Amino acid sequence: EILFPLPNQQIFTDEEWVIVQAQVADNLSLNRVEFYVDGAGVPFAISTVPPFTEKWDILGPGCHSFRVVAVDAAGNEGESTAVSVCLINRE
Repeated sequence: EILFPLPNQQIFTDEEWVIVQAQVADNLSLNRVEFYVDGAGVPFAISTVPPFTEKWDILGPGCHSFRVVAVDAAGNEGESTAVSVCLINRE
């Protein structure tokens, strides 16, 4: 699951990045966690060691959806529920 950002959170565009933090577990061995944004077929980051936290660069205002996919040593995958975030300009 995604611990951060929170669902429907608003983040100001004057921040450098969105920090995406995932909590994952496997009963034997975890191989990697893949981080995706906006339904992309290719992850923007892959993490192989905890804590499973990655940064996504903020390019400007707009709403985005983040999800993570955990892959264990046997190749089994588990996908998080997507979390929507809106990047807004500070007024």
